[in-house]
Amino acid sequence: MSKYLLFCSVLGTWLNAQVGSIDENFNNFPIDQFSSMGGGYGELPYGGWSSDKKHPNAFITEHSTTKNRYLKAYTLFDAQSPIYFFTPELLSVEGKLSFYAGTSGGSLEVGVVADINDLTGFQSVKSFELGGSLSKFEVDIPSSSTAKFIAFKYQTNGVHKVFGLDNVVFEPKNLSVQDALSADVKMALNPENQRVYFQGDKLRKVEVFDGKGGLVKMEKVRDNSVDVSSLAKGVYFIVMETEEGTVLKSKFIK
Repeated sequence: MSKYLLFCSVLGTWLNAQVGSIDENFNNFPIDQFSSMGGGYGELPYGGWSSDKKHPNAFITEHSTTKNRYLKAYTLFDAQSPIYFFTPELLSVEGKLSFYAGTSGGSLEVGVVADINDLTGFQSVKSFELGGSLSKFEVDIPSSSTAKFIAFKYQTNGVHKVFGLDNVVFEPKNLSVQDALSADVKMALNPENQRVYFQGDKLRKVEVFDGKGGLVKMEKVRDNSVDVSSLAKGVYFIVMETEEGTVLKSKFIK
């Protein structure tokens, strides 16, 4: 495999695995399935979002009049089991979360999990009492050494109850110092002169990508640093190539 193909493969896997921030209204999520009970719906997982249930208990739906799309939970005949929605995997769960939610009956608990397939590890952060229409809620998510996902745990209080989730925004805590890339290369962002500095193996080239995977900067490394002053605040992924041809990857939050 060529270095270019290897680079693309590594980058694709990396960018799809984690995100730094979230600003999701679900309007671009597809509704391409048709229910025997009438109406269309979209299946989860999609776009990194997932649930512990399948349709008809958890799915993407659309308001019949406004055409606004959102995540919906439906208890059907189960009046006891909770239904979870999970965000895409995050670089860090620490930050500020806001969202809109409503229900015809039940409550919501927001928390974090390390593994969406092991809900015994659900760590509650805050509980909310919901109304019948979508209303805005906010919560600060604390740091966690193990958690990778924010979880929305809907607890019903009866059969045929519904829950809606929309307009989820997560802003990570602003960090300036980056963790070690490897045993041979370390990286840190200097907030004063807006440069990322490298220590260790000599680097030939650096490419910086935004949270959506778009290339925003590419340059040769000079004086063991690159200028990031032109970049807006946010989460960035960085891919480096050493003079020996080794590809390294990491991330930083400006």
